[in-house]
Amino acid sequence: MARQTFLQRVFSQYANLPVLMWLALWAAINTGPWSLSGFSSGGMETINALRAIVPLMVLVVAGLMIVAARKNPVSRLTAPEAFFWAYGLAMLLASYRVDPWFNTAYWGFSFLAVLAMVRLFAIKGGKALEQLARLNILSWAIATAVLLLLLFIAREMLFEVESGYGIVNRAGEIAGGSMSRSTGMARFAAIPAILAFVMFWRIRNLPSWIIAGMVFAASVS
Repeated sequence: MARQTFLQRVFSQYANLPVLMWLALWAAINTGPWSLSGFSSGGMETINALRAIVPLMVLVVAGLMIVAARKNPVSRLTAPEAFFWAYGLAMLLASYRVDPWFNTAYWGFSFLAVLAMVRLFAIKGGKALEQLARLNILSWAIATAVLLLLLFIAREMLFEVESGYGIVNRAGEIAGGSMSRSTGMARFAAIPAILAFVMFWRIRNLPSWIIAGMVFAASVS
């Protein structure tokens, strides 16, 4: 059998339904139950409404796929995972007496959708640890891409007062949603910073050290 190229390996590992569903969850970022009222408005509001409904759809589809694969050897919950599920269910129960109920329960459903997708990755195609490692790599790449997008959008306003604080007020709305706060951007920046720090101690050649150092310094700044 011919040796696969790098792109062929990436395509074979990431071109599947669970990955598309995980990307769809990320696409719902910066939406919420308030966005669902925009279905009949047209334009960007309709797009945001479609993005907001994704976590609910993913929860249903992933749940059905998990049930269909219930005979998988790793179908049993580990103790830490069980506690996460208990936390998500507690979020739903806590919203029971809230009015309107759905506006609060939405976040419980969204939390459970993420857990369902992690479980789906663990039981679909290949060894569980390898699948979850791919999920990590995918999430790191998306988080870095989101950070770069936010920095590009806020490039003229981010340091206009020698500080990133208050960027949410200076930038205003972006595609029908609010700009990330400085703390949100900092959390995204922590992802490439941590990865670059780890890689700095694992690599063994000067060019890679320089790249890792530059990524770490840029992210920390």
